[in-house]
Amino acid sequence: MSIKRFRVALSFPGEKRDFVSQVASLLAEALGKESVLYDDYLTAELARPDLDVYLGQLYREQSELLVPFYSADFERKKWCKLEWRQMRDILLNMGGDRIMPFRFDDTHIAGVLSLDGYVKIGNRSSREVAALILQRLGVSVRATRNQPQIAPPRLRHGAEKLFGRNDDLRWLNEAWQNPRIHVVTITAFGGVGKSSLICEWMNQFSSEGWRGADYVFDWSFYTQGTRDTVCSDDFVARALDFFGDPEMARSKDSPWDKGARLAQLIGQRRGILVLDGIEPLLLPPGPLGGKIREPAIEILVKGLARQNAGLCIITTRETISDIGTYQSTTAPEWKLECLSDSADAALLEKLGVRGSLREREQLASDFKGMLYHSIWLVATWCWHMKVTFEGVIA
Repeated sequence: MSIKRFRVALSFPGEKRDFVSQVASLLAEALGKESVLYDDYLTAELARPDLDVYLGQLYREQSELLVPFYSADFERKKWCKLEWRQMRDILLNMGGDRIMPFRFDDTHIAGVLSLDGYVKIGNRSSREVAALILQRLGVSVRATRNQPQIAPPRLRHGAEKLFGRNDDLRWLNEAWQNPRIHVVTITAFGGVGKSSLICEWMNQFSSEGWRGADYVFDWSFYTQGTRDTVCSDDFVARALDFFGDPEMARSKDSPWDKGARLAQLIGQRRGILVLDGIEPLLLPPGPLGGKIREPAIEILVKGLARQNAGLCIITTRETISDIGTYQSTTAPEWKLECLSDSADAALLEKLGVRGSLREREQLASDFKGMLYHSIWLVATWCWHMKVTFEGVIA
């Protein structure tokens, strides 16, 4: 077989560009940009009136492996149909080993039979897709295995041991696995254990190799409820730098533009963004209660609710009104309930409260929802009830 100019050629609709651009970038890292037929890499070369004929030649004669990304948009786009005609001709005259289809959805594609093989993208990250293409080409995928970009952790107030949150952890796992969910908001009053839940979930996520995540970035706005001392500028600058646009991070562009840019950079990658304790950035109860007061964060959260290949997790004491219209679709709200009396009793035992199970459950019931937040009151109750409280809670 003669040597081809391109090791791989990508065919996709513009609606899937964010994802495919990541795949192209990873392929370029492994093969060299000159070996990947991706339109953004050939802007000057493809500016010609006979593009349909020229592009057909590149696909037919100059590309080793052709990779179409099937979807509803692929089926209706004229250029995708043109490229697919070239591939069908290759199937007829040269065999199917030069074509490796991927599917975003189950839309019927003209010329594709039910018995034809393909790779379903589903929850696969761009790294996993690129690795499969490289595997087909016989290129070592060792360097492209999922090694996520991990930011220094900033979450605080995690519990040494989490009690009674198995259902909540399971719900977060399901949210991560569901591509239709882009943002989840965990809402509860102070002290119920929102931050502890996220810390435990992140710990489990880490122990399992980050489950295919491309990045992990967390940030805490937690200030014990203080509203007027929190600004998002530091977060926005650090996030822009982390996600690949340090120039904008240091620019004088408007907060709105920076938030929109962040939404674009984050939304095209499959990873985890955690915004913990966001209530200091919300307007207080009233006509505009629950609205995000910082433009950069507002446009970021709205943008991710619309489009996000990964998952954004927000914890707050108050419902975020800006994404209320997405609660029934891409941005559900999870109201974190207080622990059961039995879970609270186990927590009290861990904290050093001595007494019978029944006494500890009664204590839990009397102080429902305050165990994380008002340990001093618990200790006072123990003193009055002659129950021993051992240990000092800082």
